[in-house]
Amino acid sequence: MLVSLVVARASKRTLVVFVQRNKKFGSRIRRRYVVFEVATVAEIQESDLRAAIENKFKDIFGLEGLTLSGLRLIMYDPKLRRGIIRVRSNYFDQLMATLGFVRSINNYRVFLYPLATSGTVRRALKKLRS
Repeated sequence: MLVSLVVARASKRTLVVFVQRNKKFGSRIRRRYVVFEVATVAEIQESDLRAAIENKFKDIFGLEGLTLSGLRLIMYDPKLRRGIIRVRSNYFDQLMATLGFVRSINNYRVFLYPLATSGTVRRALKKLRS
């Protein structure tokens, strides 16, 4: 994996951004979609779940890890208690570790466990509904 440094100058400040690329120059980084289920007795809102996952990921792997992972909660259905998280493929293992460390949301005990992994949103939605 190549890491290139991109420097942008805006007025008096300099912004430094690291851009990751695969071995071949210019190739895209693959994404993985993880279908997960929330085991809890409480009704969990999407915003609370997103904040809990992002904060735990940031606590474990830092702000740089969170930024480079491209972590995003695509959707969450509170009635099914299932959701889809998108992450870059090279941060998949870190996401799995993070799901295991999320233990409480809004002072309710929760357990997040992955059901399936997919390379496309369409396939992840099929696995979510089954």
